[in-house]
Parts: sequence; C-alpha cells; structure tokens
Amino acid sequence: MTTGNAVHVPRHLHAAGAAGGSTFLLNARSGRWHVLNPVATSLWCELGRLGDVERVLDDAAGRYPDAVGDTARSDARRVIADMVERGLVVEGSGSPSRSRTGESPDGLLTTDHLPPVTGVRALAGLVVALVLLRLPFHFTLRVVGVLNRRWCARAATADEVMAAVAAVDAVADRHPGRAACLERSLAAVVTTALSRRRVRWVLGAADDPCRFHAWVESGGMMVGRTPDGSASAFIRVLAL
Repeated sequence: MTTGNAVHVPRHLHAAGAAGGSTFLLNARSGRWHVLNPVATSLWCELGRLGDVERVLDDAAGRYPDAVGDTARSDARRVIADMVERGLVVEGSGSPSRSRTGESPDGLLTTDHLPPVTGVRALAGLVVALVLLRLPFHFTLRVVGVLNRRWCARAATADEVMAAVAAVDAVADRHPGRAACLERSLAAVVTTALSRRRVRWVLGAADDPCRFHAWVESGGMMVGRTPDGSASAFIRVLAL
C-alpha cells in the first residue's frame, strides 16, 4: 500500500456473495474474476463500507488480545495491500459499497432435446461474438447493452431463445477453436439481436467447487445444455 488511508470499491467491480461466505468479483473492465474467502470478504466489505484502512485494521486487531491482535493487524494489512494491487479497492474517497447476495436462476430450460439445426444467423452470431471477445471486455459489455436497449424491439420468447441457443451450439460444435460458455452465450445474444430480439446475458459463478459460467436467460430461467451441476448452484454476478 502507498500513502493514504482512504479507499473505495471501484464502480466497475461487480460482486455477489455465495452461501458459504465467499465472494465472487468480476472486473467489468478487464473481464477478470476474483474470489475472496470469508475472511477476505469481511475485510473487503468493511473497506467498502468504512472507506478507511486504519479503521478496518483497528477493528480486525480489536477482536483479539494484544499479542494476537498485532498479528491479525499485520495479516490484515497484507491482505488489503494485495487487494489494492489487484484493483479490488482503490485509493481515494468514493461512495460506500457492499457485496450483495447472489441470486440463482429459477431453473433450466434445456436444449438437449432440440435437433441440431444450423443457420446463417447463428454462424454470424458466433463470428461476431468471437470478434467482440478479442476486444477490451468493457467494450464488449457496452455493445451488448446498446443492442438490448436501443436495437432490439422486444424480448425474445422462450422458444426463440432456445432455438437460438441450439443453433449456436450446433455451429460452435464445428468450430475448431475455443467456443466455451462465454463465446456461446454471447453468440446467442448476438443471434437473437440479429432478429431484433433481446435476451438476458448473465455471467456468474458457483461455489464448492469454484467454477465460472456464462449463460442466457428467459424469464429468469437459464437456457442451454445441462451444465456441470444444477442451474441453482450458480449465482448471477453480472446480468445485461
């Protein structure tokens, strides 16, 4: 840490707390994920709430007797310094913030039973998605926001979303390069947008074991092939 006690959580950092006490953080500028264990979560939340490093260190040390408190203070300082280095808090004053409890999808609309139908729109959607994901992540998010707010005339129906996801999967299965959940879900967003229909794009995570996922939703339901684990295991961190 450098000089100054005032810190705040940057606005481009999206957070959601897991049931076990951990917190998932997504940097909307870089697209990088971070995971805080329950102890680091407590420190990070207090930094966001109080905005003062020394007050947070005093609180951490005050929970223990003098000898242990000195160690707790030193350990907490190292953790906070690492948070500053990674951009999880930044120096200077800002608005108070806190982690929120992540919400899970209401269920899964599976496309496993749909026939593998390909289409020109799905191919175009995948190509555009692959290009967008090579650009700075904040630009990709801005494009999705503009498509959904300004271009798309209405929300896609569940059948339209399922058809788009199935078509994208059929095209992506033939793609020789990387086409994982991030690429496929964004391709589904673009594919539906080509018909001027909008669909919710979600980036989230699951705990125990820790894993990250991207998907599209219709009516609060995750749409796609059956994921590794139930849909309810995942929580939303960022939704557009």
